Amino acid sequence: MAVMGIPARAASPPRLVALDLLATELLVSLGVNPVAVANVALYRRLVAKPALADEVMDLGPLLEPNAELLQAIRPDAIVMAAWQAG
Repeated sequence: MAVMGIPARAASPPRLVALDLLATELLVSLGVNPVAVANVALYRRLVAKPALADEVMDLGPLLEPNAELLQAIRPDAIVMAAWQAG
């Protein structure tokens, strides 16, 4: 159902993955807990707050996230920096 072109919200929150520290920080600040992020240890060391949930999976390095794990997670969307998209 859509009202004035705005789609209805899904029953469950979207499964998001973040591949960049800033993207991770922004998602968590907005109250969105990503399913997985790149380099959890680096986020916790450099950013720390807002804190990541303990169940967030680590995809590995920012420059080379684990593609097999990413495929297995089957996220609804991947949030990344412009430099990672090209």
